[in-house]
Amino acid sequence: MRIGPAGDDAIVKDVVPLLIDQVQEPASQGFVLGCLTTLGPKAKAAVPALCKTLKDMEWLGGKLDVIGSLGAIGPDARAAVPDLIELVKKEFADLGSVERERWIEIRNESASALGRIGADAKAAIPVLREMMKQDDSPLFRRRATEAIRLIEAATKP
Repeated sequence: MRIGPAGDDAIVKDVVPLLIDQVQEPASQGFVLGCLTTLGPKAKAAVPALCKTLKDMEWLGGKLDVIGSLGAIGPDARAAVPDLIELVKKEFADLGSVERERWIEIRNESASALGRIGADAKAAIPVLREMMKQDDSPLFRRRATEAIRLIEAATKP
């Protein structure tokens, strides 16, 4: 029995609802998000719960894990696009260094997730281009450039 992208669909169908029920439980959240990330597109039923968790989550490390799960789900995570765009646009220059570093990671991971979502994230292209002008981080520029490339490639017939 395998659970993951190549796992048995019947087992995944039974496991994903259990994971969804636990996604907002602090004691199991890291494990649950890791499982959903591993399942990738097969965890698409978790997208509404992940979007809610992303909005409610205050712990920045947890936000990163949620974003990673949404990116792993890919195009079926299209409902998260507005939230991911908001995270890319987030201003954090006035924060302390530790918190600012976490927000930089969140911005970078959000850009990557938008790229993995693909065509349905095309609304993010102007935002990514604008943020590339404002954010001089080479890593963000690479992530945003790659996201734009993936989104544009996915929109071509």
